Amino acid sequence: MASCSAATVSRVLNTPELVSPDTAERVRKAVAELGYRPNPFAKGLMTRTSKMFALLLPKEAADLHVEVVRAAEAAAERHGFCLLLARDSRSPRPSPALAGPLHLADGVAQIVQSSEEMLWKDAAAAGLPVVLIDPPHSLEGSTAVDRILIDDSWGTREAVDHLLSAIDPERIHFVGGPQMLPAMQRRAEAFTRRMAEKGHTLRKDQVAYGKSAGEWGYMWAAGFLTNADLAGRGVLCGSDEIALGVLQAARDARIRVPDQLRIIGFGDTRVAPVVRPSLSTVRVPIGEAADAAIDLLLARTKESELPPQTHTISTRLFIRESSDRSAASGGF
Repeated sequence: MASCSAATVSRVLNTPELVSPDTAERVRKAVAELGYRPNPFAKGLMTRTSKMFALLLPKEAADLHVEVVRAAEAAAERHGFCLLLARDSRSPRPSPALAGPLHLADGVAQIVQSSEEMLWKDAAAAGLPVVLIDPPHSLEGSTAVDRILIDDSWGTREAVDHLLSAIDPERIHFVGGPQMLPAMQRRAEAFTRRMAEKGHTLRKDQVAYGKSAGEWGYMWAAGFLTNADLAGRGVLCGSDEIALGVLQAARDARIRVPDQLRIIGFGDTRVAPVVRPSLSTVRVPIGEAADAAIDLLLARTKESELPPQTHTISTRLFIRESSDRSAASGGF
């Protein structure tokens, strides 16, 4: 219909600047009339690229990981890539159903919570670019690939100082999720270290571990309610979900927040600013981490011999109604 060769059609679709305007117009008109759509997978066979990145999530994904997916998907789309989602099931070897699609990707980013999550090693061994998001700092082999590290210490330091400005140090607590999670260990260690820097040696019961869910936060708070001893405390939680559980327990006991109880979460998930009272929280800049991960994967697709890169992103405290009387609107 356009009276030209297949090579010319290819140039019009891929490098139109190399073709005269008249020829390009004839080809585009023929393409439109025929309803032709380029096949990206066929193109990938020629270019050896799929324009697809894989994002591997932990088996036990949290609300914060939803934000990672949103941010990574948006970052990939800005560069013309699709995002393949999968979970590392911590099984000794990846299932064929997962391993196959992974090898179609141009690069793999993985959120690593445990040394048992090793699918990234299979990807690296296959020659794929790999970026680890918030891996344990001591994870074996991780320094051989690109990493995005989350520095929890600064935000935790700000949260402790904020609570100490109004609460007796003997009544300040850290309520974390599973102790096996490196992120929870780091946050608890930063809490303990900052309290010590301020001259306070913690009792054992001032640091508690449980699940990363709201039910655990509620159960922890309920333990003080039995002795009518929850009021007058300050709580830094290891996640926003845990903080919401503590908040609900206070609501049920008619304890006013922040007048009688001050609560700070960790993560700054989407519910934090809309719950009432709004939740003070240590913001984990997960969108920035996702952007950095996609940027590193893109750089690797262009220059695979770059030395391993490590980017560190800091956390910050965002003060809202649950810990600041001046921002509160009457508690409950």
